[in-house]
Amino acid sequence: MKKIVLLFISVTLLALTSCSQKPSENESDYTVFLNMLADSNIQYTEEDTDTSSFLSVTRKPILIGDDIISIYEYDSNKDMEKDSTYIDKGGSSISYPGKEVEISWVSQPHFFKKGTLIINYVGENEQILELLNKNYGAEFAGYGYINK
Repeated sequence: MKKIVLLFISVTLLALTSCSQKPSENESDYTVFLNMLADSNIQYTEEDTDTSSFLSVTRKPILIGDDIISIYEYDSNKDMEKDSTYIDKGGSSISYPGKEVEISWVSQPHFFKKGTLIINYVGENEQILELLNKNYGAEFAGYGYINK
């Protein structure tokens, strides 16, 4: 009887883990981000990319209501991590070797990173901040970082 119960539990656990949603190996981190928004029932609009980015890659703005989340997608995690080191911990300046950019935000800046993405949200929408914290961890720069 114990063997049957253990077998049933094992099969159930195997079935549950195989049903969990995992990004396919072909999905980019950007696609995973958009799927996360959709899975959270957040309506968004992808805006045109911005080549005048203050980071080394183009900016992909995502509009959620009146809020904008800027996505910076890199070819590799190594490239993303390198660029993230140039962002001031307060999120108000970017310091590349030989070049510094000071930024005046319209609200509080928040920077998150994971995989090949740097995510920048400027605002105070608690739903957006909770979603980013839950899926991308604590801020590595910006208002939440300096106010820990």
